[in-house]
Amino acid sequence: MVGIAGGAPNKEHDIRLGDVVISTPGRGTGGVYYYTLGRNKQNQVLEPTKSLNSPPDALLYATQQLNTRHKLSGHHIEETIERLKSNSRLEKDLRKPGSDVLFQPWYLHSDQDIDCEQLGCFSHERVVQRPERDSKDDIPAIHYGIVASGEQLMMNAEERDRLSAEKGLLCFEMEAAGLMDLLPSLVIRGICDYSDLHKNYDWQGYAAAAAAAYAKELLELLAPFGAPVSDVDTRAISLWLSSFGHLQQQQLELAEAWKGTCNSFLSCPEFLDWKEREQRILYCNGVPGCGKTVRCSVAMDSIRRSSDPSSVGVFIIYCKSARPETSSLEHIAFGLISQLLQTNPRVLNANLKSLHREHYQRNLKPTFEEATEILNTGLGAFKEVFIALDGLDELESAKKGISTEDYRRMAVKFLTNLKCNPQVLVTSRSIPSIDALFLIQASMLVPAPPSHLQAVS
Repeated sequence: MVGIAGGAPNKEHDIRLGDVVISTPGRGTGGVYYYTLGRNKQNQVLEPTKSLNSPPDALLYATQQLNTRHKLSGHHIEETIERLKSNSRLEKDLRKPGSDVLFQPWYLHSDQDIDCEQLGCFSHERVVQRPERDSKDDIPAIHYGIVASGEQLMMNAEERDRLSAEKGLLCFEMEAAGLMDLLPSLVIRGICDYSDLHKNYDWQGYAAAAAAAYAKELLELLAPFGAPVSDVDTRAISLWLSSFGHLQQQQLELAEAWKGTCNSFLSCPEFLDWKEREQRILYCNGVPGCGKTVRCSVAMDSIRRSSDPSSVGVFIIYCKSARPETSSLEHIAFGLISQLLQTNPRVLNANLKSLHREHYQRNLKPTFEEATEILNTGLGAFKEVFIALDGLDELESAKKGISTEDYRRMAVKFLTNLKCNPQVLVTSRSIPSIDALFLIQASMLVPAPPSHLQAVS
């Protein structure tokens, strides 16, 4: 969903007019936060209600890759807008205005029929003093975070700041709330005003063009891999195989991690040896709540960000006893195939389409053997493969004649026996039978005490 919104600058995000905001899961939301309609004028109160569905995993992965690319080499938003302006019909609407003023939240624009200049809004004490942006910064800036959506326009600067501080909201708009639960989408918004009574129509054209230019780069990134956004077969088969969003869950874990979390783990010799393929398996154990899942999520994210996605496959599987559908060998296999489809749709071959047609009508899924064959074919496209299995202790056997202990051993054997010879990271509570399994396999054993997590503000 591409359009415009009112910005909500805060301490972490120096949002300016013309910047772009991308909806990203965090703070217990899927990236879009819905607030109730009605009382939106200054000195009245808005009541937030609920969060909405997250964007599809494929889009979250793509935005992560695009964010990495932008950090390394910058974006092309300004260049795209300049090309659009070559059309004389668009030049006037897309021209970048010169004035960008953020007013103090307590100062009201008292008469909507009179513009800011006539009312004297620009006096020094009524304006927030902000430094000029560094010439080395990307302009416009791109911000990833939570988008607020409601049924009426936000025109309340004090309430804007309160919700931004409490919920981490970056902008306010009016369209996503009606669509996200029906059609999960990525929200891309260009900032055209500051959600206050000082309405600014001058920036709407440029802001809309900036959002569209970001969307263009995102689609270009997806296109070489088969454009999964528009590939109905890919989405349908991915959801058929696994309704649990592993990439989405990883984004939620990353959003909850404090800045600097796990730095010591990422630099420890055991992790570095495993990352450089000196050791095949890395095992992290510890008591509940010590940060195993966060470290696993951050570690796989760091590998993904530093790798070429066309040659290095990075996958993560979360096992959760509270979600029985995630606690089986089949779930591990299906979850890996689902991520493959979202990040590298070329694995969608005729055999997989045929299996989908054959089983879907009968409400069945592939057998474990069929899934293994699909995985071996799909993962063979990568030069290197990294797979994380978070929560081995939450994997339970529901099969007659197979103990849970043996079932967990089978899960590790399944991953290590894949033909691509993946690097495997496993986390678990410290359980003697699981600890012994990894000691036998001579893998690295990395305890995860609470003190290992570092919170850096």
